[in-house]
Amino acid sequence: MMKYILLICLSLVSCNEEDEAIIVTDKFNKEHKYNRIPEENDNILYCQLHYEWETIKYYYTKEGIEYWMQILK
Repeated sequence: MMKYILLICLSLVSCNEEDEAIIVTDKFNKEHKYNRIPEENDNILYCQLHYEWETIKYYYTKEGIEYWMQILK
């Protein structure tokens, strides 16, 4: 009986791919942590490092995508 309880607890606690946080670095080389990748411009996501809602804009450069985050007011 105890091993079944343990299996149930482990299955409830196990990490899910959706639960993994995404680290995004902005154009000022500052890290932000979100629960998903910002996929569209003017996205509003909660930053888990700064504990604030942020508006995310991005643009394409020769080096790749650069992000610009602004605190939502």
